[in-house]
Amino acid sequence: MSTLDLEHALKPWDGSTWFVEQPADFVRGLYRLHQIEAHDLLMSGRGLSNWAAGFLQQLYYQSKPPTQTQWFWLRKLDQEHGERVAA
Repeated sequence: MSTLDLEHALKPWDGSTWFVEQPADFVRGLYRLHQIEAHDLLMSGRGLSNWAAGFLQQLYYQSKPPTQTQWFWLRKLDQEHGERVAA
């Protein structure tokens, strides 16, 4: 990853840019738990970095279960930003 890429990844997300293209086989309304959690965090949008937004967008479109690493980062982002959604 270049320095420019790293700088962009760490900048605050604008709340509207989608970095991940919607897959052709994505079905709205048919979600797994991780997709709902990712969507909720994206909809709050506050305090997320571009990297976090891109990661959550990838999870939102991912129909297969997350890997252990993906679960780790989802939980970490939920701990950091999830309380704002609940409040």
